[in-house]
Amino acid sequence: MKIAKLRNLGPASAIMLSDVGIKSEKDLRGQDPVDVYMLLRLFGYEVNINMLWALYGAMNDLDWREIDQAVKDELKARLDEKEAV
Repeated sequence: MKIAKLRNLGPASAIMLSDVGIKSEKDLRGQDPVDVYMLLRLFGYEVNINMLWALYGAMNDLDWREIDQAVKDELKARLDEKEAV
């Protein structure tokens, strides 16, 4: 399936992900959403925390609004830890 067809993602997300080497669903699945989010930022994209939720949701076939708060908290903590390095 094309990236733009995955839940929570669209054409703009597909372009950004393609720019960082993620061109298909297969490329995205199995990735760490925090690492993908950080890679987007490394490439200069000004993404906000909603992109992290969107990535996690796309990888797990969940609407980003349905992600449990505990999962969001864990992802945010991991992101904060990686950004502190």
